[in-house]
Amino acid sequence: MKSQIFSVLHHEWKYFVALKRFRFNMLFLIVAPAIFTMLAYIYFGKLNFYYPIIIMALGVPRITVNMISYSIGGEKVYKTFESLLSTPIRTESMFIGKSMIAILISLVMLVISSLFTWLTANFIQYVLMQETSLIWLSTAQSILIFDNLLICIFMIFITGILSMVMQKPRQGLHIASALSFLTMVPSLLVTFGVKHPLEWSAGIMIILLGINLYFICYVLQRIKRSQIMAKL
Repeated sequence: MKSQIFSVLHHEWKYFVALKRFRFNMLFLIVAPAIFTMLAYIYFGKLNFYYPIIIMALGVPRITVNMISYSIGGEKVYKTFESLLSTPIRTESMFIGKSMIAILISLVMLVISSLFTWLTANFIQYVLMQETSLIWLSTAQSILIFDNLLICIFMIFITGILSMVMQKPRQGLHIASALSFLTMVPSLLVTFGVKHPLEWSAGIMIILLGINLYFICYVLQRIKRSQIMAKL
């Protein structure tokens, strides 16, 4: 199964390299939280890492949702899915391999964006506020960034499954795009709605881990090759 996943992963990497239009969007969404941190300080006079985390929760999943949708939808549109399904590759291996690039891109975007945001906050702290001590993300904020990665994985699974089983691949993208606005809910809840952000962010992490494991261990096993072939 591992060799099958890596085979699909290699194919998806070549497809991603060809998607040049995503690069500008990725770059903008990586630096957007840092820009928002600077603007928040200019207009409100304080530093708060929760605000850029909300921006990450809104932007990063949209890139990965589009990536997985175009990957699977493109196979259907260009009639290459039939030849892929005719190979011995298992459907779950195919799906995981196609999802891995989007998941890795989510991870890279969140790590680099968090680093840019941290550097921007410390630049403000040192240059504008004239304080020599470093400012760090709290444990709750760090967990919340990991929650955003789990949300990206969840959205990738939802979009990929919908794109595979629906007659028109763009239907899956439209539904997932509508749902993607809900990706901000955990960050908004922890930022504004609760008194104990650490406990809530950890609780959200456990719930999202359970949901993603459910998709991997149960839902993917229920998708049959015949179901996908019927929708081509």
